[in-house]
Order: sequence, then structure tokens, then C-alpha cells
Amino acid sequence: MLLGLSLSISDGAAQVAVPRHLSVPRGKQIWSRNKRFVADVFLDQGVTRIGKVDWQGNIGRTTPLWSMEGTFSSGWLSDDGAHLVTALESPISLPEGYNKDHVLLSFCCGYLAVETIEDKKLLLDVATGETVRFGVEKAYQVQGWNSYQNGSRCYQFQFPREYSLRENLTPRGTPAGWLWLKGAEDKDWLIDASVEDMADYPREFAGMDFEEFALDRTRAMYSADGCDSSTYVSGVARKQKFVNRNRLDVIEFFLVVAHETSEEDGKTTIEKETVGPVYAVSIGAPQAPARILFLRPANGAEKEFSQINPPLRTIVDTVVRFPVVP
Repeated sequence: MLLGLSLSISDGAAQVAVPRHLSVPRGKQIWSRNKRFVADVFLDQGVTRIGKVDWQGNIGRTTPLWSMEGTFSSGWLSDDGAHLVTALESPISLPEGYNKDHVLLSFCCGYLAVETIEDKKLLLDVATGETVRFGVEKAYQVQGWNSYQNGSRCYQFQFPREYSLRENLTPRGTPAGWLWLKGAEDKDWLIDASVEDMADYPREFAGMDFEEFALDRTRAMYSADGCDSSTYVSGVARKQKFVNRNRLDVIEFFLVVAHETSEEDGKTTIEKETVGPVYAVSIGAPQAPARILFLRPANGAEKEFSQINPPLRTIVDTVVRFPVVP
């Protein structure tokens, strides 16, 4: 069950400077994606208060905006702090006795999605209530290729018809953000696709721009530690920035990966290799925390990748962020 709440912001509220992790001793917090607004749910008082947070280091100076009676186990807070949508968690996905005469509400790319009894899905702007729709008709597409769409992360890309695609799902059956692709003649997965969202990381990441966040997450992809060995990115061999055919920012990386091993005699050996290309495609909304689709050779497939030379660059050109039209 979902309950949408939209309330006006009041003026003249005082500011309180407290460490954010100490501000709600008996409750929980629901943060906006941009980490600039927070809903403090006070379980002991039965009230929820929404505030704007101005950060000074690790100290957040909070300006109360509005409040409401009631507490909730989970929810979503808009990036302007004006809208709070709460959810009632349940061990079952649908209420007992559910049928298509009921109307279900969900969220898709920041818009309210309403499923009607005619099996139609309407998208509504939360702030205005106006109907919108996703339009990819004018996007660059390759004729004859298959399409993959992710409605929760608001992007689409194409891949050759003869390719197989496997998607990693959560226990609830929703996309986990990882995909693998391979050709009809390939034994192992050839292309790795994954999404990284800055909003899923601590606030310290919020100061990074698109390129910094992309390089940080790319380094993490090639990092591993063992008892007597370590793998890490020692540098960037080369990089190139460009805009794909659908006007999304892209960075192409080739990385220098070091494999460091400690021998029994105390000596250390280091072997280096250049891996890539790794493509970082910006699929986040303007002015929102960075959200990046990464496309790269699957782990262990770098040699086969260079020999087969799959159409990865063309796949990158087909990536599109869902545009919204009235």
C-alpha cells in the first residue's frame, strides 16, 4: 500500500546544528537522493519532520520545513523536500484478495505510475499531477537489434539480435543492476553491463563530478585483495570523452591494472596489463546525483574481446535516457 503526501513548506523555521547520525535517537531517516533533505521519523513521538540539510563537513545544519503526524517504515523523499511518499511494508507483495479491480501505485523514474483495470499504465508528474509518457521514438536505434529497457533506472540500450542477455535479479524479482551479453558462438559471457548510482553511496561521494565518480567506480571493478596477492588500478592508460548518438555524455577508459604477489622469500612481483575499453555512460537526470551505466569486457574475457571485437561502441551509441513528454 502506498500513501502519497504533498504538503506546503512553511517559512521562518529555526536552524539546528547537530551531527546527522545523532539527530534521531528513537526513529529512522528517509533521505532525498541528493542528500540535501531528510525526513526524520520519530517513532516515540508519532511524528515525521522534514528538513533541509546544509552540510559543513560531517555536521548537518538542519532547517525544519514541515511536519506531519504518523510514522512510516519506508518511503521516498523528493529532491526539493516538498513531497514525501510513504510505503507500508508487508511480507507479501500484494494484499490478500487482490484483483485487477484494484489500482496499484508505483514509481518509475521519479514519476507516479498508476496501473488501471484496463491494463494500462499512466505516468503522473508528482508535483503537477499531469500525465506524461516516455518517448524514445526519436532516439538513435539500430534496425533489427533487440532492445533492453530498465524502467526503474530510466534507460534503454540495444544489442545484436543474435546476442543472448542475462539479467541479475534481486530475491524480489526486480533488476539488480547487472547484465551480461554474449554472441551466439561465444561460450562465456563477453560484455558486462552494470549501473552505479551516486545516491546509493555515502554523502562524501556527492562532491564528485561525473568523471570522478566514473573513475572511482571503474577502479573498484578491477580491485581485489587476497592473502598474498592484490589487484588494483595503477593508472589510466588513456581516456576519451564524447557524446553518444543520443546526446549522453560518455567516457572511454583504458586502465593499467597491476597484479601484485608476495612470494615466500619475501620478494614482491608486480605484473601489469592494460584492460578496456570501459565505457561510462551518464544516464542520470540533469542536476541529479550521477547515475552511470558501465559497459566493458566481462572479467576474464579481455583477450577474447580484443580478438572478436564485438560492436560495443555501437551498443554505447544506442544508450538513451527515457525522455518524458506531456
